[in-house]
Amino acid sequence: MTNTITPSITQTFTMVFTWTPTIVPTKEVFDVTDIIIYPNPLKPGYWNELNIRFIPTQNCSKITMVIYTNSFRKIKEIHLTGNYTAGLNNNEKINSRLFRHMANGIYYYYFIFESENGQKLRVRPEELVILK
Repeated sequence: MTNTITPSITQTFTMVFTWTPTIVPTKEVFDVTDIIIYPNPLKPGYWNELNIRFIPTQNCSKITMVIYTNSFRKIKEIHLTGNYTAGLNNNEKINSRLFRHMANGIYYYYFIFESENGQKLRVRPEELVILK
């Protein structure tokens, strides 16, 4: 018996699972999720803009932000237009100069999103704090 080294090639396969985000085709039901505004509280003289981040289920073209006082008196309506893509994080910025006339305090706001096919969605009211 001899000890001879014989080269051999052994292939092994390892399955690797990866997650790749893909843009999902638009859904029939229009909805907007993960709505975040920041900074909150807002200091109009300190920060230059109010940022809005959201994920729509259909492409959007218009956003309206409606702001009310603590006694539910409507004081401001801000209209934004753009191409907001379905299934992706969309960001919009509002110049903080639009909030300079507002006094310190708590305000309520809600958004109205309009899809490209004309569907409108009003989301529940949230609080916005203004500090100067």
